[in-house]
Amino acid sequence: MNKVLFALCALSLVACQKSNEVAPDTNKVNFNISSPSSGQNFKIGDTVQLSAAVDYLSELHGYQLKIEDTATGTSLYDDAEHVHGDHFNIADYWVATQAGGLKLSITVTVDHEGNTARKDLYFSVRP
Repeated sequence: MNKVLFALCALSLVACQKSNEVAPDTNKVNFNISSPSSGQNFKIGDTVQLSAAVDYLSELHGYQLKIEDTATGTSLYDDAEHVHGDHFNIADYWVATQAGGLKLSITVTVDHEGNTARKDLYFSVRP
């Protein structure tokens, strides 16, 4: 009898723990990229400010900033920060070294299981 009672208690404990686990909704991560602007044009040698605010309904676990050439996929800038909080501001910069169409990607790590959310923005650099 005690073994059955123990098994039922253990089963109910596991069931309660699983019901409290909620998968993150990566669509609810809010990105507010203030710089650069979508479609903005720069010249080689310009300093491109990388500014954004990110928030989510629970703690985030870091972010990655990446700038890529859209024609070749070549990475021109890549930086990652391990930060914790339900909101944070990103303030960085990149000096434009190459002309072309570029993509800024901000990827946020939502949890320690590797779930991420991403926002892309396109801009260009002219000679």
